[in-house]
Amino acid sequence: MAENDIQKREAEYAGFVDQGTRAVLEEAVQKIVETFAQTDALEDILSYLEEMRENASRTDERIKEIQQREKQINDRITVSETSIRNLLQRIQEMEVQISKATEQMEQFVGYLVSIAKFFEQPPLKRMFGRLEVEGEGEEEQAGEEPAEPSENEEQK
Repeated sequence: MAENDIQKREAEYAGFVDQGTRAVLEEAVQKIVETFAQTDALEDILSYLEEMRENASRTDERIKEIQQREKQINDRITVSETSIRNLLQRIQEMEVQISKATEQMEQFVGYLVSIAKFFEQPPLKRMFGRLEVEGEGEEEQAGEEPAEPSENEEQK
């Protein structure tokens, strides 16, 4: 019996070893599956983080583009404002020039009216009127008509 007992015990030990090995293998497989699951989860997290980084990079580029466009627009606005100010200044200068030209035209029209009135008079009266105008320029400027020439002046 001793040999049978030894064989039985060896068989029991072998069974224990097989059961222990099996338990260890099952645990190892379970850990490997968990590790793969964790690896997949970590890969998913990593790909998500890479996607977030790419999105952030694209957003930064877009922000820089928008800032550059804003700067260009502000520069254009500044140029437009300067141009408008220059145009307004030119318009004001033109208004002054037009005002001066209008005054000169009014003076010229006044001279033309005076000349027309002068030539409306008969020739002798014009001749004596000119003499009176030369002698009495103040009366003409005040709007008074020159006095009628006397008979002695007409005979000259």
